[in-house]
Amino acid sequence: MPNTMPARRGRPLVPEQELLDKIHATTISLLQARGYEATTIDEVARTAGMAKKTIYRFYANKDRLIEQVILLWSASIVPLPGEIPASRDAVLPQLEQMLCALAQRVLSAEAVALYKLLQTPFTGREALLALYRAKGIDNARRLLREWFATLRAHHLLNPHWQPEDGNHLLSMAIAAPLRDMALGVLPPVPQTDLRPHIRSVLHFVAPLLLTPAPA
Repeated sequence: MPNTMPARRGRPLVPEQELLDKIHATTISLLQARGYEATTIDEVARTAGMAKKTIYRFYANKDRLIEQVILLWSASIVPLPGEIPASRDAVLPQLEQMLCALAQRVLSAEAVALYKLLQTPFTGREALLALYRAKGIDNARRLLREWFATLRAHHLLNPHWQPEDGNHLLSMAIAAPLRDMALGVLPPVPQTDLRPHIRSVLHFVAPLLLTPAPA
């Protein structure tokens, strides 16, 4: 017997996650290109090619939308260097890998756009800045501090290396390039290969970080 049900008319339903991905990507793009004030629900809807009511299904206002964008950016855990190094010679290569992986996340075009956004005054900035810090650099500092504590317990760390010294390491390896990228002096990762810079920083701190080499 032939199927006599009428064909469904209108546009096919778009999966919810696909809609959200498009909303978030458009928001990041607008923040990067035009800043906070120009990133309105109206403009996100127009640029994404969807109705405003579609965005309002998920977010009450643009601040909730931007907050979610920051949460999504920071959702992945900062990767630790992995297993405990077998020797002092393995410490710097593992630390280099961790810092390069961190740079991929916090020095991407999206991350730099969020950093620049949070340098400008707007309503709700303080709460978003606290969220950005807690999920980003503060989390990286904590994980690095814990890893250094493990190295110390295995006698791979210079006894004079202090827990807060990891903050200085991150400032040189990550924060300094971030400032240059925010100013437009450097393009974001991956257009900029940060590995040579990270290696240079680690070469500089190696005498302070590692136990003395055996005679």
